[in-house]
Amino acid sequence: MGTKFRHVDLNVRQWLAISRGKNHIQASISLDQETEETCTTVVLRGHNTLRQWWAEVERCDLVRNGNTVRVDDLYTKEDREKFGDFTPQVCSPGTLRISLPTVLHGATAGHDGKAPCGRVR
Repeated sequence: MGTKFRHVDLNVRQWLAISRGKNHIQASISLDQETEETCTTVVLRGHNTLRQWWAEVERCDLVRNGNTVRVDDLYTKEDREKFGDFTPQVCSPGTLRISLPTVLHGATAGHDGKAPCGRVR
C-alpha cells in the first residue's frame, strides 16, 4: 500500500527570517510513465503565496520548525480554496522536474503500489 504526503522542502521560519534556501532548486527524474494517480502533485504558483499562507499558520499557532514541513493537516480546505489545490503534474519517462523548495508538493496515494512513494525500485 502506498502512502500520501504533502510538504514543503524548507524551514519556512528560516526562509522568512534570513532567506535560507531562497536560491535552492530541487529536481527529480521520472523513471516511468506517470498518471494522475501515480505522480507528484503541486500547488501551482504556491511559491507566490507561501508567505501569506504561512502567516495564517502562525496566526493559528500551528507552526512547525524543521527542514521539511509536512502540511497534510496544515493545508486546509479553506487554504485550497484561497491559494489553490494540489494539482497532478504527470511526467513521461525521462522527464526532469525542477521546482523551487517554496512550492508545496506531494505524491498521490497509489494504494496499488504504483505511486512513486509506494513503489520499491
